[in-house]
Amino acid sequence: MPKVRNFNIVRMFHPTQYTPSLAESEQFFQRFFGRPSAAAETVLKKIVPPDSGYPTDYCAFTSIRDVFFDSLVPEKFVPGGVQVYPSVDVPTLKTVGWYVEGLEGLFDQLFSNGFHLSNTMGEAMPEFQSKFPVPGGKPMFFTSAAETGLRYQFFEDGPFFFDARSEPGWVIPPVEEDCPLGLEFCSHHTVLTTAPDRALKLFIDILGAVIIDQARNETLNANSTFVSLADSIFEFATPDKGTPASVALTEAAPFDIYHSLTWKVSDLGRVERHLTSIGAEIQARTKDTLVTNPADGNGIPWGFTTNLCSGDPRSGSQS
Repeated sequence: MPKVRNFNIVRMFHPTQYTPSLAESEQFFQRFFGRPSAAAETVLKKIVPPDSGYPTDYCAFTSIRDVFFDSLVPEKFVPGGVQVYPSVDVPTLKTVGWYVEGLEGLFDQLFSNGFHLSNTMGEAMPEFQSKFPVPGGKPMFFTSAAETGLRYQFFEDGPFFFDARSEPGWVIPPVEEDCPLGLEFCSHHTVLTTAPDRALKLFIDILGAVIIDQARNETLNANSTFVSLADSIFEFATPDKGTPASVALTEAAPFDIYHSLTWKVSDLGRVERHLTSIGAEIQARTKDTLVTNPADGNGIPWGFTTNLCSGDPRSGSQS
């Protein structure tokens, strides 16, 4: 008998990458994807009182097709004089979050199943907090990385500045003629893990995700489980021992690693021509997939594929 859920995961809120420089990250997204970024400060400085102690200049957002990407400088996110996130020397993917209808219902279900939840400051939340300290802000909470592999974020659904997807009726538009990579949509997000059951407990048992495939990832040398949740596909990949991915996981233990994003395209030649034109190296390839060197991808090994994974509910989507 299916579980009763009094909440709905609407869509991914955003991936978050910590970066030492917003300017350099913005320049990367313009050069690599041909996409401008928008500094959160342009909105936050209008709604956050100067004496609130809440920062306004710590992040920027980049819309890339169906993905709303957040670049955050940890040293600038210092609410109340406390730096919440660790500094990084190089851009580093950290986590993702979701828009949720019925956020309090999700909180209650997670809490009743033994998950420990926290607020933005990392403080324990023994009960749901309906207010957010930023004027005009919305409720949100986070899981514990020790319990779920990554510190996943959940945010109340509704319009959010710069995110056109949060407006009623939004649909992904046709591929832009001037898109240098010919992106259709995000194929999947890859999380490296030695404990896939830990993440699947959250995704499947609580959030209602569905396993759509289990397959070998030859570019990573990993065994993978693919799950569908709301508008996104996640790959939980366990790399072979001795591989670079396995070594990285050992260094990150006991946590998972948010590794990469892969994009659906129809023309790998178009992708390769653009990557060559900007001096971005291709690190791995198969007959239907290219993966870039993370050193040329702002710390991310971006993937591009003409073939969706088996069971992807969007397999019939047209660009």
